[in-house]
Formats: sequence, C-alpha cells, structure tokens
Amino acid sequence: MSETATASSDTRQVITDRADNADNEADKKAEPDYEEIICILNAEIRILDLAIQKIEKDDPRVDALTRQRDELINERRMVRLSEISRPGLAPKDEMFMF
Repeated sequence: MSETATASSDTRQVITDRADNADNEADKKAEPDYEEIICILNAEIRILDLAIQKIEKDDPRVDALTRQRDELINERRMVRLSEISRPGLAPKDEMFMF
C-alpha cells in the first residue's frame, strides 16, 4: 500500500512541476508588447484627429471626439511609463530623461 501511496505522491509531484513550468512559460509570454500597443493607440488617435478635422467646429460631436482622443493620449502616456519602468530596463534615475 505504501508503494501505491509513494507512486501517487510522485505522480502528483510530476503534475505539479509540469503545471508550475507551464505557468512560468505563460508568464513569460504574457509580457505586453508595448510597441504594438503604442502603435494601435497612435492609429486610433490619428483616426480621431482626422474625424475631428472633417466635422464642422460647431458640431457637438467635436467635443466628444476630442475627449475620446485626449483619453487615448493619456492612455498612451501610461503605456509609455509602464514600458519605461519595467524592472531591468532602465535605472530609476534615468526614467524620465528624454
């Protein structure tokens, strides 16, 4: 009976180790692609800029589009700050030196 318990324990350990390895691999792949995110945000901002230019200035949609564009610009700033502040990427004292 103890051999069965030992084998079962060994099997559980192998399964746990494999799950941990899979989690570690998933974590490595889960790191966001900041360049891609910024490119997408830039494209969305540009589309909104073009839409704002096409609409007459007194149209009420201009304010809504401008607010949406400003939100995307702020989001882009946050993504850039996240990219800069990744561990090991840049020393903290150089973080805001552009």
